Amino acid sequence: TFGDMMKITASVAKEAGVPYVYVGKSHLDIANAYYDVRQEGDVILVKGSRGLKMERIIEDFKERHE
Repeated sequence: TFGDMMKITASVAKEAGVPYVYVGKSHLDIANAYYDVRQEGDVILVKGSRGLKMERIIEDFKERHE
């Protein structure tokens, strides 16, 4: 997750049993955190407003995967 308001969402996700929840300080921070723990078959949900420019995370994933 990204942003101060998402800390609550992250807390609820952890309580619900989501196996890996990370609160990042930047787009690159989030991309790096996931890249280090990824496993084959993982599904990633990147959700956010256009104002947060969450596509930066997806772009970073694509650059590393190519």
